[in-house]
Amino acid sequence: MSATKRSSMCPKEDAPIIRPLGGSLFEVMVSRQNRINLFSDSFQKLSDNRDEATMTLRNLRAWSPELAKSFNIRDPETLLRTPFRLICESDIGYVPFDNEKVLRQFLAVSYCWRHDDIEWPANGKLLILLEDVTLTHDEVVVLEKYEDLQYEAWAEVASIIKDVGLLHLSSICQKVENSRWWSRSWCWHEFEVNKPWSNRRHHYYAHNATFIVNQYTSSIDSKSTYSFKYLTLQWARNYSMYVDGGFQKLSIDKMLRWTIGDNRTSPYNDPPRRKAGSQRSSLLARYSIVALTKCSIASDLISITINLSGLAMSFTAQFQDPDEVFFVVATLALACGEKRPLTWMSNTCSSNFAVHTIGGTIDGNSSWLSRPLGGLETFCPYFTVGGIQGVHSLTRKHIELDLLFFETPVETSSWK
Repeated sequence: MSATKRSSMCPKEDAPIIRPLGGSLFEVMVSRQNRINLFSDSFQKLSDNRDEATMTLRNLRAWSPELAKSFNIRDPETLLRTPFRLICESDIGYVPFDNEKVLRQFLAVSYCWRHDDIEWPANGKLLILLEDVTLTHDEVVVLEKYEDLQYEAWAEVASIIKDVGLLHLSSICQKVENSRWWSRSWCWHEFEVNKPWSNRRHHYYAHNATFIVNQYTSSIDSKSTYSFKYLTLQWARNYSMYVDGGFQKLSIDKMLRWTIGDNRTSPYNDPPRRKAGSQRSSLLARYSIVALTKCSIASDLISITINLSGLAMSFTAQFQDPDEVFFVVATLALACGEKRPLTWMSNTCSSNFAVHTIGGTIDGNSSWLSRPLGGLETFCPYFTVGGIQGVHSLTRKHIELDLLFFETPVETSSWK
C-alpha cells in the first residue's frame, strides 16, 4: 500500500490505514483482523471470565441500580472498535508490510504524558521513558560498575563500591522515585498489566523492563540518553536503601510503590476461568496500592482496580470525590463476593493515612461504610466469587442485609 494514499478511517476495514508524519515516520492504524490476531489472548480472557463479570453486575443491579448504570460487561467487540495506532519508521518511502499487510510485533513505551494522548498498549518487553531524570557522570560510572557486581554478596559489593558509591546508588533510586512516571496511577497500571507475569518477568535479558533516562556528558549543558534494567534498579535499591537513613526517610506511598515487583498484585495470578464458587484474589488489595498513586481523574482509580483484578467489566462515570471512589470499589468488591467491606461498618477512620477518609459520615449524615483501622491493606486473603448472599440494597448512607454467618474469619494475616 502506498504510504501517501490514505483510505477511509472506518475501523472495520480489513486493510491498514497509513498516514505519513513527515521524514521517515508513518502512523499506521492496523486492520480489524490484525487487531484480532494481536489481542487474541485478551479476547479469550474476557470470554473466560464473563460469568464472573455477569454475576457481579447482576448483584450491583439488584443492590444499587443507580450505581450499576456506570458499569458494563467488557466484550471483544468493544475493543475491536477501538483504533490501534502504531508509529513506524521507514526510509524507503512506504511501510514495508509483509504479503498479508499485517504488523506482527510492536514495542510498548510507558511514558507519563503531559496531555490526553492515546495510551500505548502492552507488549512482552516494556520501555519506560523518564525524561525528568538526569544522572550525573559519577552516578553512571557507579551504576555500570555495579551492574557487574549484581550477583555478588553484599560484603563484596560494599567493599568494592565503598560508601561514596552507595550514596550514588541511593541518589539514583531517589531520582526515579521522584519522577512523575513513578507516582502516576496509569503508569503503575501499564507496568502491572505488562506480560509476562511470572518468574520470567525478571529475566534480565528477555523480559525485564528498560528505563531510558538522561545523563550529562562531558559538558554540564550537554545531555544524552542512558538505559538500565528494572532489575538493576531493584538491586541498587536493596543495597543502598539504608544509606544515610534512606529507608527511614522514605514515605509510605513511595515505599509501597516498590511492591510493583510482587506477583501478588498481578491480574494473571488468578485462575484463568472464574465463575461463582471460584477462588480469586482481593480487589481491595489492588485498590489499596492504586490509592497511593496520583491520578488527574479520581474515578480512574476504579478502572485501574478493575483492570488489575482481571474483571471483564468497565466503568464509565467520572468524578473527583475520593470518598465516592472508595464507596464504589467497596461495593464492587461486595458484589463480586469479597466480604471485607462488611467488617468496616463501625470503624473509626485513621487520620494519618495517605488518602481521604469517609469517617462514618457523608455530607454530615452517618454512613454504614468507613475506612479500616490503620488504613487500607495491601495484603488481603482470597475470597469466593459470589460468596455473599443476603444483601438487599445499599447506598453510601445505608445498607440493608440479612444476618450473615461467615464460615471462616474475614480478618486474617495469610493470603489464602
